[in-house]
Amino acid sequence: MFSGVYVVIAGASASLVRAMIFIILRESAALLHRKMPLSRTLLAALMLQLMFSPGETGSAGFQLSYLAVGGLAFLYPRLSALYPEGGRLDLPRKIWQLSSLGISCQLFTAPVAWLRFRSFPKY
Repeated sequence: MFSGVYVVIAGASASLVRAMIFIILRESAALLHRKMPLSRTLLAALMLQLMFSPGETGSAGFQLSYLAVGGLAFLYPRLSALYPEGGRLDLPRKIWQLSSLGISCQLFTAPVAWLRFRSFPKY
């Protein structure tokens, strides 16, 4: 409820609408005691958003938002698994997991960022 109000107040940009659809899909699955993998949630949200506003595909926010989550859904699990499993408080593994998040998003969004803005983030 509050998420929907926030999306409307904030202007309902493509990335906010995507996030709201994600919340609805994930919470609905949880209420039904079902697992919904991130990749399936991503594709379902993409389909729903395109059904209601197909013109959004040209928006940089739409493209970058879905590509960043695509990186998290498809690349992050593989990158994260490259570091061997350690103990509970394995600090280097935690650092690798956090780095893998950023790397996954950057690799998936880099082509669109370059085509749209002719630059890459410097970090």
